Amino acid sequence: MKKKIASIILILLILAVGYFAFLVAPKSLSQQQKEQDLAKILGRAPNLNGKPVRQGDVLHQGKYMSFYYPAQSVIYHQMLNGQQIDSKNSLEFFEFDMEEPRLLAVTAVIQVSSVIQGITDFPGVRLRQSQPDMYQQSNRTAGGQNGLVFDKKDSTGYERTAYFYINGKIYSISVQSANKSKLTEIFNKIMLTLKFL
Repeated sequence: MKKKIASIILILLILAVGYFAFLVAPKSLSQQQKEQDLAKILGRAPNLNGKPVRQGDVLHQGKYMSFYYPAQSVIYHQMLNGQQIDSKNSLEFFEFDMEEPRLLAVTAVIQVSSVIQGITDFPGVRLRQSQPDMYQQSNRTAGGQNGLVFDKKDSTGYERTAYFYINGKIYSISVQSANKSKLTEIFNKIMLTLKFL
């Protein structure tokens, strides 16, 4: 009788240990969950493609303006039939993007006609000012010059564009991203290091 009770207790004990081991056993994570957990640990998106990510900042030294931007960015040039071309509408044009998180930045310097006597005469600024439900306007000083900044949020993400009017030229700096904090970081980096030449 004691053997039967001991056998039943032993079987119940084995079943209980197996049951708790099954409940407590770690479940496998999906690839997306693994990447999210890695991002939390690293404080940035993990680089899982094996390509080295350049760190730090690089100076864009244009003819009319200079500023720092992230070294990991990819620079784009305007192309026509496989040949790099200069923008006919701009005195200077510079565009870069980043992948993690996705971000696009476009800067341009445009010579304007004598009809435009100030920043609010420029069509891009007037358009944004005429749509206050879509664009939020604020003032910004960069490189010792006063300008206007317009913020927009829509279904595709965020856009922040700054305009400066200096000596008959419009300087435009626009950053777009679905990630507002990354947009703010890059936009502020450009504004804090911006020099008008």
